[in-house]
Amino acid sequence: MFIKLTTLVDQLKNIFMIKFWNRFFILFFLFLIFLNHCSFPEKKNAPRNPPILLNRSRPLPVIKLVDNQDHRFIFTNKIAGFFVGHTHDYNQNAFEGWTVNETHLIKDYKLFKNGRELKRNRLKAFILHPYGFERIYPDKTVENFVLLDSIDAIFLKIKANKRDRITLQLPDFKAELNEQKSSLFLKNKKFGNKGLKIDYYNGQNDWHYFVFRCGQFFTEDSLNLNEIERFEEAVTKRKQRFAQLLQKNPFFIENRNMREALQWAIFSTDALVTRQKGPGIWAGLPWFNNYWGRDTFISFTGALLVRGEFEAARNILNNFAHFQLTDENRRELGRIPNRITNNEIIYNTADGTWWFLRAIYQYYLFTGDKAFLKEMFPVIQRAINGALKKRMDAFGFLTHGDAESWMDAVGAKGAWTPRGNRAVEIQALWYTALQIGVKSAVVLNRVDEEIKKWQSFAKRIKTNFNRFFWNDLQQALYDHLNEDGTPDLQLRPNQILAITVPDLPGLKPLLPDWKQKAIARWITENLTTDYGVLSLWFKDKNFHPFHHYLPYYPPDAAYHNGLIWGWLAGPVISSQLKFDQVQAGSKLFFNEAQQILNFDALGSFSEILEPVVRKGQDVPSVSGTIAQAWSLAEFLRNFYENWLGYKPMAGQDQVFFNPHLMDGIEEIRARLPFKNRFLDVHLQNTATGMKIRVCSNFPKQTIRGFVQFPGDSLKIRLFLPDSGRDFEYEYIAIDTLPDSVKLARQWRLAKIDSSIKFATIYQIPFKLLKAEQVYFPLGRNGLTLIHKKDILNDDFGANRRYTYPLNRLFESGIADIKSLTIYDNDSTWGFRIDLRNLIDPGWHPEYGFQLTFLAIAIQDPTLDGTLARKVGHQAHLTLPASRKFNRIIYVGGGLEVCDGNDQRKALFVPLDQKHPLGNPSLLQIRFQIPKVLLPGLNAKSKITILCGLQDDHGGAGLGDFRAVLPKADYWHGGGAAGHNVPAVYDVLEIN
Repeated sequence: MFIKLTTLVDQLKNIFMIKFWNRFFILFFLFLIFLNHCSFPEKKNAPRNPPILLNRSRPLPVIKLVDNQDHRFIFTNKIAGFFVGHTHDYNQNAFEGWTVNETHLIKDYKLFKNGRELKRNRLKAFILHPYGFERIYPDKTVENFVLLDSIDAIFLKIKANKRDRITLQLPDFKAELNEQKSSLFLKNKKFGNKGLKIDYYNGQNDWHYFVFRCGQFFTEDSLNLNEIERFEEAVTKRKQRFAQLLQKNPFFIENRNMREALQWAIFSTDALVTRQKGPGIWAGLPWFNNYWGRDTFISFTGALLVRGEFEAARNILNNFAHFQLTDENRRELGRIPNRITNNEIIYNTADGTWWFLRAIYQYYLFTGDKAFLKEMFPVIQRAINGALKKRMDAFGFLTHGDAESWMDAVGAKGAWTPRGNRAVEIQALWYTALQIGVKSAVVLNRVDEEIKKWQSFAKRIKTNFNRFFWNDLQQALYDHLNEDGTPDLQLRPNQILAITVPDLPGLKPLLPDWKQKAIARWITENLTTDYGVLSLWFKDKNFHPFHHYLPYYPPDAAYHNGLIWGWLAGPVISSQLKFDQVQAGSKLFFNEAQQILNFDALGSFSEILEPVVRKGQDVPSVSGTIAQAWSLAEFLRNFYENWLGYKPMAGQDQVFFNPHLMDGIEEIRARLPFKNRFLDVHLQNTATGMKIRVCSNFPKQTIRGFVQFPGDSLKIRLFLPDSGRDFEYEYIAIDTLPDSVKLARQWRLAKIDSSIKFATIYQIPFKLLKAEQVYFPLGRNGLTLIHKKDILNDDFGANRRYTYPLNRLFESGIADIKSLTIYDNDSTWGFRIDLRNLIDPGWHPEYGFQLTFLAIAIQDPTLDGTLARKVGHQAHLTLPASRKFNRIIYVGGGLEVCDGNDQRKALFVPLDQKHPLGNPSLLQIRFQIPKVLLPGLNAKSKITILCGLQDDHGGAGLGDFRAVLPKADYWHGGGAAGHNVPAVYDVLEIN
């Protein structure tokens, strides 16, 4: 508790009962408090002191590993290329290695010295720089790697004796380079019209050079010294770019780990700001190397605005505005894309558009760029009016589909986390967007009936939101309203955005303070662990403690159902500091810094963590993408907006501060972007409170504002007349509460009970098949029970017009059945399906194949249960009455047996490459089924085989039939006579 002016009267009542000198000193001290709460700008603005920040270059941070524990790292070239690697191991996954413009080029390389492999698992040291890395081998050989900026090239140089024979091997292509063969030119159909060129050069001073280039090449010339020097210059420029990032965003924190974590966050965030399809921000690497509207604009403030990257911010806003949907006949009218790739534009996001509008307003707050706001206003109008016309209900809420929020994973039965049709954060974003529309109109001096209508709707939403979303029993908010109006009772963190999303200068809150505080405390104490924020309460029956935990469930089942999401710490820390919960916020923020420095990818921040620590480990496992834009950006935004407490209103020449210092941090110095220049700020703990000093770099320009200190209800007027004088203020606080009371008022982070037996693991209602029960090796065929051939080249659907997707991976014939053979293998039935083609793109080698999906419907007369006709897994197909079944086997990324009610009876998931279901070299899928699952199968059984293309929705697992559209695109076949039509290319009927 702090003594304030409002409590002085109460304090004075007791003063005159004290001895004279005691009364004198108390009155004098209270007088000082009175002065502390009065703002006298003409006295407080002393002549300028020494600079807060010195403009001097500092060495770039490095991360040095001296043990052999393997980590991952990521570099980008700032346009459309990136490299994912391991520090002490070789890349194993198909998505690791070098990718350019959404085309994967190489998985990895190996180095040999005088015929002996330079083994990564025996390094003396690994040193990660922001621009590249060094591997130092025990024999003092040094490997230097740099992915160059703005060109599609890798510069690799090896420090060894000039007479040593250095060989580079490419396992993907079974090729190698050295002095004998110093140049390679490689082509692959997936490269399109480009090729991969690799050159070797034995240079001076014991350096051996390898240069990887992707592009169109017309000569086979080897490298020469002049070219090597040009590449060395490119390396120097890349190093200088990283140094300039720190010079543009200087700050000082005495804690080295925190300082370096913030520096690495700047580097890693900036690396994701690219120019692949126009300017944008990659959502995350290694597989979200494209632009997602939602991710981009959640990341926007931390990735761009707090770093003063206003030109890039403006260009990205313009790029997305260009893709806004303008078709008046579409339900999505006014939306910006959910995803922009090289091959498709998708609009299935209910929230991305409102994050986009919020980013426009945030850009205006930082820059005061009224001309750009005017340029964007028609885009704001179309977004708001499109929603009013197409997607608003009677209460003013926005309606949307089950998978149109950020919790968007989809499986065989639809959304894994269905949140239709009115999610809590989407209503908060919608309310904020209406206010932004009104505020923008006022700035542009245009308030008409349309603007008044927006204002009226915002008021209606606020009233109805507090009425329908408030959970009085829980003292929190419901996660979403179902289509019938009933509230969903699952406890999720999305409600925190109802506090933070409208919390911008000039906007009104959606909830009263007491509700905001109750929500923030509830989420802190029930959903926020030391390492981050859970996506679902850990006592919920649908809580998934691990991400990849086959065979119990596919990864997407866990994706938004318990896992820790890095970006959610951003709004949670914002709400904690809003109510001065420094201890909880500090612990979470410091743990994020440790994740950046010590987890994967080194120097970056992952998408998700598993909430429960696995047996034998000390910390949670990283999962999802290992470099995620919104995780990094929210970490940076928290530093500037919440710890420094910086909120500008550049258009009104105003700035606001509500600063906090982390536990154990005594001072922070930082540069803050404001309009076309910057402000410098210095925060410092004092013996009696906190001191702030703000330095303006705007000559002959007055900047006004307020400072509000932790625990103080009063605001101190800030006044900066020009760049000649600083604002300086010291806040004096008196703490009169006993420690026990202070401890009771502190919010505590959640702890997951390690003794919980989670239902998602311990209550499986079906049989999990083991590899030895399902794996059907070659040459072990029993007696043939059934054999039936199919007509070839008939994989064109029932209407005979189906085509394959435009993506080259979907090779012709992978949905064309050649024959079915069933063998009697004593206790099992052996199934062999031959196809005209079968491929393995390498994404999941344990399956043996991918992109083909099968359903085998069987009528077993010995089994009870429903006889069904409707095929599941998104087949959109109903069999004729004569082909009814009571068992159906689905084969994709595993094998599933279901009954006629579409209830799973058994499941097999391949966990290693020793037991694959597919054999692409033989164009054959093989598996066994225990006879107890099909006891009545015989030579006269009616069997229907349906073959289509697999869609695992990006989350692996068994997958579904991939939809067929009227017009083929990159991921979908074409030729359908409408939407939601059968996704089956070929059918084989037996008996």
